[in-house]
Amino acid sequence: MEKEMKTITAVPSHPSCPREIRQEIAQLERRLRTMGLDGDCAYERALSQAYDALLLQKRRQLAALREAGL
Repeated sequence: MEKEMKTITAVPSHPSCPREIRQEIAQLERRLRTMGLDGDCAYERALSQAYDALLLQKRRQLAALREAGL
């Protein structure tokens, strides 16, 4: 599980291809579904908020690529 978390949080800061971004979004959404919406502890709630922030960032990045015609 630790390896999976590193993969999820080690997000490149430069634009990726749309396919990679969609895969990252799907991975984050799967992880959130696995955790559930209301975490059992403060750690899970904080992790859920971090995933939500990453999802927002990835969705904005994907929208920017679409606007740029990529």
